[in-house]
Amino acid sequence: ATGHSDHVVRLWDARSRGGAPTGILPHKGWVSSVAWCGAREHLLISGCFDGGVRLWDTRSPKVALHELQRHERTLCVGWDGVDQVLS
Repeated sequence: ATGHSDHVVRLWDARSRGGAPTGILPHKGWVSSVAWCGAREHLLISGCFDGGVRLWDTRSPKVALHELQRHERTLCVGWDGVDQVLS
């Protein structure tokens, strides 16, 4: 997964030969950080310069599972241990 300045997270499959993204997750601003959950391979978090942090289930990526809205820019996101989100 990669974050982009055009307000999306792109999902990639290294096994695919086409080189095209396998999914696109929308954001409200420049996506500054993404992190996969180590315990659950389908969970991903993304952080955005608008201050938002979104939790995604990549099996159904049309809508975020949860969104946290902050007042400052989110520069980095990560997982603490098994399933807790840090931002």
